[in-house]
Amino acid sequence: MSSRNKRFRSLALVAAPLFAWSVAACLSTPTPLTGDGGADGAGPVVTRPDAGTVTSADASHTGDATTAHTSDGASPDVASPPDVGTVQLDAAIDGPVPMVDAYIRGDGGPSRCTITSTEVNCTEQQLTINTPAGSDSAAGTSYPAYARLVYYQVPLGTPPAAGWPAVFMFQGSFLSAQYTFAATTSEDFGMYYQSELVKVLLDSGYAVLAPETLESGETYWQTNVSPYATAWSGAPDDLLIQMMLADVASGAFGPLDATTLFATGISSGGYMTSRMAVSYEGRFKALAIESGSYATCISSDCTVPALSSTHPPTLFLHGDEDTVIVPESTVTAYETALTAAGVVFKEVDDANSGHQWIPEAPAAVLAWFNTYR
Repeated sequence: MSSRNKRFRSLALVAAPLFAWSVAACLSTPTPLTGDGGADGAGPVVTRPDAGTVTSADASHTGDATTAHTSDGASPDVASPPDVGTVQLDAAIDGPVPMVDAYIRGDGGPSRCTITSTEVNCTEQQLTINTPAGSDSAAGTSYPAYARLVYYQVPLGTPPAAGWPAVFMFQGSFLSAQYTFAATTSEDFGMYYQSELVKVLLDSGYAVLAPETLESGETYWQTNVSPYATAWSGAPDDLLIQMMLADVASGAFGPLDATTLFATGISSGGYMTSRMAVSYEGRFKALAIESGSYATCISSDCTVPALSSTHPPTLFLHGDEDTVIVPESTVTAYETALTAAGVVFKEVDDANSGHQWIPEAPAAVLAWFNTYR
Protein backbone atom coordinates (compact mmCIF):
# COMPACT_ATOMS: atom_id res chain seq x y z
CA MET A 1 0.00 0.00 0.00
CA SER A 2 1.29 3.47 -0.85
CA SER A 3 2.33 5.93 1.86
CA ARG A 4 -0.38 8.27 0.57
CA ASN A 5 -3.10 5.67 1.20
CA LYS A 6 -1.70 4.89 4.63
CA ARG A 7 -1.76 8.57 5.53
CA PHE A 8 -5.32 8.85 4.22
CA ARG A 9 -6.39 5.94 6.41
CA SER A 10 -4.71 7.63 9.38
CA LEU A 11 -6.67 10.85 8.92
CA ALA A 12 -10.03 9.52 7.84
CA LEU A 13 -11.86 8.57 11.04
CA VAL A 14 -10.83 11.70 12.89
CA ALA A 15 -12.06 13.98 10.14
CA ALA A 16 -15.21 12.09 9.26
CA PRO A 17 -17.51 12.64 12.26
CA LEU A 18 -16.63 16.32 12.49
CA PHE A 19 -17.04 16.69 8.72
CA ALA A 20 -20.42 14.97 8.86
CA TRP A 21 -21.42 17.24 11.74
CA SER A 22 -20.53 20.39 9.78
CA VAL A 23 -22.26 19.39 6.55
CA ALA A 24 -25.39 17.68 7.88
CA ALA A 25 -27.51 20.80 7.54
CA CYS A 26 -26.26 21.27 3.97
CA LEU A 27 -27.48 17.83 2.91
CA SER A 28 -31.20 18.39 3.37
CA THR A 29 -31.51 18.42 -0.42
CA PRO A 30 -28.52 16.33 -1.51
CA THR A 31 -27.28 16.33 -5.07
CA PRO A 32 -26.68 12.94 -6.67
CA LEU A 33 -23.24 11.52 -6.02
CA THR A 34 -21.26 10.47 -9.04
CA GLY A 35 -19.04 7.53 -9.77
CA ASP A 36 -21.35 4.71 -8.62
CA GLY A 37 -24.18 4.97 -11.13
CA GLY A 38 -25.85 1.76 -12.29
CA ALA A 39 -27.57 1.04 -15.56
CA ASP A 40 -30.27 3.63 -16.12
CA GLY A 41 -33.77 2.31 -16.72
CA ALA A 42 -33.06 -1.27 -15.66
CA GLY A 43 -33.98 -3.15 -12.53
CA PRO A 44 -31.36 -3.79 -9.83
CA VAL A 45 -28.52 -5.96 -11.06
CA VAL A 46 -26.49 -8.14 -8.72
CA THR A 47 -23.11 -9.26 -10.00
CA ARG A 48 -22.36 -12.67 -8.56
CA PRO A 49 -18.89 -14.24 -8.42
CA ASP A 50 -18.25 -16.53 -11.40
CA ALA A 51 -21.92 -16.44 -12.37
CA GLY A 52 -22.50 -13.42 -14.57
CA THR A 53 -25.37 -11.16 -13.54
CA VAL A 54 -28.92 -11.61 -12.39
CA THR A 55 -31.50 -8.88 -13.04
CA SER A 56 -34.61 -8.42 -10.93
CA ALA A 57 -37.52 -6.01 -11.10
CA ASP A 58 -37.27 -5.35 -7.39
CA ALA A 59 -34.91 -5.78 -4.47
CA SER A 60 -35.87 -9.35 -3.61
CA HIS A 61 -33.38 -11.17 -5.87
CA THR A 62 -35.31 -14.40 -5.71
CA GLY A 63 -33.89 -17.39 -7.54
CA ASP A 64 -30.71 -17.73 -9.59
CA ALA A 65 -28.54 -17.97 -6.49
CA THR A 66 -25.09 -19.44 -6.92
CA THR A 67 -22.62 -20.90 -4.47
CA ALA A 68 -19.74 -18.52 -3.87
CA HIS A 69 -16.14 -19.52 -4.55
CA THR A 70 -13.06 -18.59 -2.61
CA SER A 71 -10.80 -15.91 -4.01
CA ASP A 72 -8.10 -18.51 -4.60
CA GLY A 73 -10.51 -20.75 -6.52
CA ALA A 74 -10.88 -23.40 -3.83
CA SER A 75 -14.23 -24.66 -2.60
CA PRO A 76 -15.30 -23.59 0.92
CA ASP A 77 -16.11 -27.24 1.61
CA VAL A 78 -12.77 -28.53 2.83
CA ALA A 79 -11.89 -30.08 6.16
CA SER A 80 -14.02 -29.14 9.14
CA PRO A 81 -12.32 -26.48 11.27
CA PRO A 82 -10.69 -27.59 14.50
CA ASP A 83 -11.95 -26.70 17.95
CA VAL A 84 -10.90 -23.10 18.47
CA GLY A 85 -11.16 -23.22 22.24
CA THR A 86 -13.07 -20.82 24.41
CA VAL A 87 -13.18 -17.10 24.98
CA GLN A 88 -13.85 -15.76 28.44
CA LEU A 89 -16.04 -12.69 28.80
CA ASP A 90 -17.22 -11.49 32.17
CA ALA A 91 -20.96 -10.84 32.35
CA ALA A 92 -20.64 -7.65 34.38
CA ILE A 93 -20.52 -4.27 32.69
CA ASP A 94 -16.95 -2.93 32.59
CA GLY A 95 -15.74 -6.34 33.78
CA PRO A 96 -12.30 -7.91 33.26
CA VAL A 97 -10.65 -7.85 29.85
CA PRO A 98 -11.65 -10.97 27.88
CA MET A 99 -8.94 -13.41 26.86
CA VAL A 100 -8.50 -15.12 23.50
CA ASP A 101 -7.49 -18.76 23.05
CA ALA A 102 -4.00 -19.21 21.57
CA TYR A 103 -5.28 -20.95 18.44
CA ILE A 104 -7.48 -17.99 17.52
CA ARG A 105 -4.45 -15.72 17.87
CA GLY A 106 -2.90 -17.64 14.98
CA ASP A 107 -0.89 -20.50 16.46
CA GLY A 108 -1.80 -23.01 13.78
CA GLY A 109 -4.73 -24.68 12.09
CA PRO A 110 -6.41 -24.00 8.75
CA SER A 111 -7.61 -20.43 8.31
CA ARG A 112 -8.62 -17.91 5.67
CA CYS A 113 -6.15 -15.55 7.32
CA THR A 114 -2.51 -15.26 8.28
CA ILE A 115 -1.57 -13.33 11.38
CA THR A 116 1.61 -12.13 13.01
CA SER A 117 2.21 -9.71 15.86
CA THR A 118 2.24 -6.87 13.33
CA GLU A 119 0.03 -7.87 10.39
CA VAL A 120 -3.24 -9.65 9.52
CA ASN A 121 -4.17 -10.75 6.00
CA CYS A 122 -7.40 -12.53 5.10
CA THR A 123 -8.57 -13.59 1.66
CA GLU A 124 -11.84 -12.07 0.51
CA GLN A 125 -14.41 -12.20 -2.25
CA GLN A 126 -16.45 -9.41 -3.83
CA LEU A 127 -20.06 -9.01 -4.90
CA THR A 128 -21.54 -5.91 -6.53
CA ILE A 129 -25.13 -4.92 -5.79
CA ASN A 130 -26.78 -2.26 -7.94
CA THR A 131 -29.42 -0.30 -6.06
CA PRO A 132 -32.10 1.46 -8.14
CA ALA A 133 -32.58 5.18 -8.56
CA GLY A 134 -35.27 6.71 -6.40
CA SER A 135 -36.70 9.79 -4.74
CA ASP A 136 -38.56 10.88 -1.64
CA SER A 137 -40.73 13.91 -2.30
CA ALA A 138 -41.51 14.39 1.38
CA ALA A 139 -37.81 14.62 2.19
CA GLY A 140 -37.01 16.51 -1.00
CA THR A 141 -34.38 14.03 -2.12
CA SER A 142 -33.55 12.15 -5.29
CA TYR A 143 -30.66 9.87 -6.15
CA PRO A 144 -29.40 7.76 -9.05
CA ALA A 145 -28.73 4.04 -9.23
CA TYR A 146 -25.54 3.00 -7.46
CA ALA A 147 -23.12 0.10 -7.81
CA ARG A 148 -22.33 -0.98 -4.26
CA LEU A 149 -19.43 -3.33 -3.58
CA VAL A 150 -19.53 -5.85 -0.73
CA TYR A 151 -16.32 -7.54 0.40
CA TYR A 152 -17.00 -10.86 2.08
CA GLN A 153 -15.66 -14.25 3.07
CA VAL A 154 -17.06 -17.53 4.37
CA PRO A 155 -15.32 -19.87 6.83
CA LEU A 156 -13.33 -22.92 5.85
CA GLY A 157 -15.01 -26.27 6.41
CA THR A 158 -18.43 -27.75 5.90
CA PRO A 159 -21.22 -25.28 6.72
CA PRO A 160 -23.95 -26.17 9.22
CA ALA A 161 -27.16 -27.54 7.73
CA ALA A 162 -28.79 -24.09 8.02
CA GLY A 163 -25.71 -22.30 6.68
CA TRP A 164 -23.03 -20.17 8.32
CA PRO A 165 -24.11 -17.40 10.69
CA ALA A 166 -23.06 -14.06 9.22
CA VAL A 167 -21.71 -10.76 10.54
CA PHE A 168 -22.37 -7.46 8.75
CA MET A 169 -19.25 -5.34 9.38
CA PHE A 170 -19.59 -1.61 8.66
CA GLN A 171 -16.59 0.51 7.73
CA GLY A 172 -15.73 3.83 9.33
CA SER A 173 -16.01 7.07 7.35
CA PHE A 174 -13.75 7.33 4.30
CA LEU A 175 -12.08 3.97 5.07
CA SER A 176 -13.14 1.62 2.29
CA ALA A 177 -14.41 -1.79 3.28
CA GLN A 178 -11.58 -3.25 1.21
CA TYR A 179 -9.33 -2.50 4.21
CA THR A 180 -11.44 -4.71 6.49
CA PHE A 181 -9.61 -7.92 5.66
CA ALA A 182 -5.97 -6.79 6.00
CA ALA A 183 -4.14 -4.36 8.27
CA THR A 184 -0.92 -3.77 10.18
CA THR A 185 -0.18 -2.42 13.63
CA SER A 186 1.38 0.69 12.07
CA GLU A 187 -2.03 1.94 11.01
CA ASP A 188 -4.12 4.20 13.19
CA PHE A 189 -7.61 3.56 14.59
CA GLY A 190 -6.74 0.00 15.65
CA MET A 191 -7.23 -1.32 12.13
CA TYR A 192 -5.10 -4.33 13.05
CA TYR A 193 -7.72 -5.34 15.65
CA GLN A 194 -10.51 -4.97 13.09
CA SER A 195 -8.76 -7.44 10.79
CA GLU A 196 -7.97 -9.70 13.73
CA LEU A 197 -11.69 -9.64 14.51
CA VAL A 198 -12.36 -10.80 10.94
CA LYS A 199 -9.93 -13.66 11.48
CA VAL A 200 -11.42 -14.85 14.76
CA LEU A 201 -14.93 -14.66 13.34
CA LEU A 202 -14.00 -16.68 10.25
CA ASP A 203 -12.03 -19.20 12.31
CA SER A 204 -15.03 -19.58 14.62
CA GLY A 205 -17.54 -20.28 11.87
CA TYR A 206 -18.98 -16.85 11.00
CA ALA A 207 -19.15 -15.42 7.51
CA VAL A 208 -18.14 -11.73 7.32
CA LEU A 209 -19.85 -9.27 4.95
CA ALA A 210 -18.34 -5.78 4.67
CA PRO A 211 -20.29 -3.38 2.40
CA GLU A 212 -18.87 -0.08 1.20
CA THR A 213 -20.32 3.36 1.68
CA LEU A 214 -21.14 5.44 -1.40
CA GLU A 215 -18.37 6.67 -3.68
CA SER A 216 -16.36 3.44 -3.41
CA GLY A 217 -16.15 3.66 0.35
CA GLU A 218 -14.87 7.23 0.42
CA THR A 219 -17.90 8.70 2.22
CA TYR A 220 -19.85 7.74 5.34
CA TRP A 221 -23.08 5.94 6.19
CA GLN A 222 -26.32 7.90 5.79
CA THR A 223 -27.85 6.74 9.08
CA ASN A 224 -27.19 10.03 10.92
CA VAL A 225 -27.13 12.42 7.97
CA SER A 226 -30.08 14.70 7.12
CA PRO A 227 -32.59 13.95 5.70
CA TYR A 228 -32.03 10.19 5.94
CA ALA A 229 -31.65 10.13 9.72
CA THR A 230 -35.41 10.71 10.00
CA ALA A 231 -36.42 9.52 6.51
CA TRP A 232 -34.50 6.26 6.27
CA SER A 233 -36.92 4.12 4.28
CA GLY A 234 -35.85 4.03 0.64
CA ALA A 235 -32.52 5.83 1.20
CA PRO A 236 -29.64 4.44 -0.89
CA ASP A 237 -28.08 2.79 2.17
CA ASP A 238 -31.44 1.33 3.19
CA LEU A 239 -31.84 -0.20 -0.28
CA LEU A 240 -28.35 -1.67 0.02
CA ILE A 241 -29.16 -3.37 3.32
CA GLN A 242 -32.50 -4.66 2.07
CA MET A 243 -30.81 -6.19 -0.95
CA MET A 244 -27.98 -7.64 1.13
CA LEU A 245 -30.52 -9.33 3.39
CA ALA A 246 -32.29 -10.74 0.33
CA ASP A 247 -29.00 -11.97 -1.11
CA VAL A 248 -28.05 -13.64 2.17
CA ALA A 249 -31.33 -15.55 2.01
CA SER A 250 -30.91 -16.44 -1.68
CA GLY A 251 -27.39 -17.80 -1.32
CA ALA A 252 -25.58 -15.09 -3.30
CA PHE A 253 -22.89 -14.92 -0.60
CA GLY A 254 -22.69 -18.70 -0.21
CA PRO A 255 -24.43 -20.99 2.28
CA LEU A 256 -25.45 -18.50 5.01
CA ASP A 257 -28.11 -18.71 7.71
CA ALA A 258 -30.42 -15.73 7.19
CA THR A 259 -31.91 -16.28 10.66
CA THR A 260 -28.57 -15.91 12.47
CA LEU A 261 -27.18 -12.48 11.66
CA PHE A 262 -25.03 -10.08 13.67
CA ALA A 263 -23.66 -6.58 13.06
CA THR A 264 -20.63 -4.59 14.10
CA GLY A 265 -18.75 -1.49 12.98
CA ILE A 266 -16.63 1.49 14.00
CA SER A 267 -17.42 5.22 14.14
CA SER A 268 -19.88 5.93 11.30
CA GLY A 269 -20.09 2.15 11.02
CA GLY A 270 -20.94 1.97 14.71
CA TYR A 271 -23.92 4.26 14.17
CA MET A 272 -24.84 2.13 11.16
CA THR A 273 -24.68 -0.95 13.37
CA SER A 274 -27.29 0.65 15.61
CA ARG A 275 -29.41 1.32 12.51
CA MET A 276 -29.74 -2.46 12.09
CA ALA A 277 -31.76 -2.51 15.32
CA VAL A 278 -33.78 0.61 14.53
CA SER A 279 -34.88 -0.21 10.98
CA TYR A 280 -34.58 -4.00 10.58
CA GLU A 281 -36.36 -5.27 13.64
CA GLY A 282 -35.91 -8.96 14.34
CA ARG A 283 -33.21 -9.50 11.70
CA PHE A 284 -30.09 -9.29 13.90
CA LYS A 285 -29.42 -11.37 17.01
CA ALA A 286 -26.80 -9.11 18.60
CA LEU A 287 -24.78 -5.96 17.91
CA ALA A 288 -21.26 -4.78 18.75
CA ILE A 289 -20.69 -1.01 18.44
CA GLU A 290 -17.09 0.25 18.41
CA SER A 291 -16.59 3.98 19.01
CA GLY A 292 -20.18 4.82 18.13
CA SER A 293 -23.62 5.26 19.62
CA TYR A 294 -27.30 5.40 18.61
CA ALA A 295 -28.20 5.38 14.90
CA THR A 296 -29.03 9.09 14.59
CA CYS A 297 -26.41 10.55 16.94
CA ILE A 298 -23.44 12.61 15.71
CA SER A 299 -20.59 13.26 18.13
CA SER A 300 -21.98 14.91 21.30
CA ASP A 301 -25.34 15.67 19.66
CA CYS A 302 -27.11 12.56 20.85
CA THR A 303 -30.73 12.09 21.80
CA VAL A 304 -31.75 8.47 22.21
CA PRO A 305 -35.51 7.83 22.08
CA ALA A 306 -37.40 5.16 23.97
CA LEU A 307 -36.34 1.79 22.59
CA SER A 308 -38.23 -1.41 21.90
CA SER A 309 -37.66 -4.47 24.05
CA THR A 310 -36.88 -6.27 20.77
CA HIS A 311 -33.66 -4.26 20.33
CA PRO A 312 -30.81 -6.81 20.02
CA PRO A 313 -28.40 -7.30 22.94
CA THR A 314 -25.64 -4.76 22.41
CA LEU A 315 -21.93 -4.67 23.21
CA PHE A 316 -20.24 -1.27 23.39
CA LEU A 317 -16.49 -0.92 22.86
CA HIS A 318 -14.96 2.42 23.76
CA GLY A 319 -11.57 4.03 24.31
CA ASP A 320 -11.42 6.21 27.39
CA GLU A 321 -9.38 8.80 25.48
CA ASP A 322 -12.16 9.25 22.91
CA THR A 323 -13.65 12.30 24.59
CA VAL A 324 -14.55 14.46 21.56
CA ILE A 325 -15.46 12.38 18.50
CA VAL A 326 -17.73 9.91 20.35
CA PRO A 327 -17.91 11.04 23.99
CA GLU A 328 -18.65 8.44 26.66
CA SER A 329 -21.80 10.39 27.54
CA THR A 330 -23.41 9.35 24.25
CA VAL A 331 -22.77 5.67 25.00
CA THR A 332 -24.23 6.15 28.47
CA ALA A 333 -27.37 7.72 26.96
CA TYR A 334 -27.82 4.67 24.74
CA GLU A 335 -27.26 2.30 27.65
CA THR A 336 -29.82 4.19 29.74
CA ALA A 337 -32.44 3.71 27.01
CA LEU A 338 -31.55 0.00 26.72
CA THR A 339 -31.94 -0.39 30.47
CA ALA A 340 -35.41 1.18 30.36
CA ALA A 341 -36.34 -1.25 27.55
CA GLY A 342 -35.02 -4.25 29.48
CA VAL A 343 -32.37 -5.03 26.85
CA VAL A 344 -29.09 -6.72 27.78
CA PHE A 345 -25.92 -4.76 27.06
CA LYS A 346 -22.26 -4.66 28.08
CA GLU A 347 -19.49 -2.10 27.77
CA VAL A 348 -15.79 -2.91 27.41
CA ASP A 349 -13.49 0.10 27.80
CA ASP A 350 -9.77 0.49 27.19
CA ALA A 351 -8.00 3.12 29.27
CA ASN A 352 -5.21 3.69 26.74
CA SER A 353 -7.27 3.89 23.55
CA GLY A 354 -8.91 6.75 21.72
CA HIS A 355 -11.22 6.65 18.69
CA GLN A 356 -10.27 3.20 17.40
CA TRP A 357 -10.86 -0.53 17.46
CA ILE A 358 -9.64 -1.33 20.96
CA PRO A 359 -7.30 -4.31 21.57
CA GLU A 360 -10.03 -6.14 23.46
CA ALA A 361 -12.41 -6.04 20.48
CA PRO A 362 -11.60 -9.37 18.77
CA ALA A 363 -12.18 -11.46 21.89
CA ALA A 364 -15.04 -9.40 23.26
CA VAL A 365 -17.06 -9.31 20.03
CA LEU A 366 -16.56 -13.01 19.35
CA ALA A 367 -17.66 -13.95 22.85
CA TRP A 368 -20.67 -11.63 22.66
CA PHE A 369 -21.85 -13.07 19.39
CA ASN A 370 -21.23 -16.62 20.59
CA THR A 371 -23.55 -15.90 23.51
CA TYR A 372 -26.46 -15.20 21.14
CA ARG A 373 -25.58 -17.51 18.26
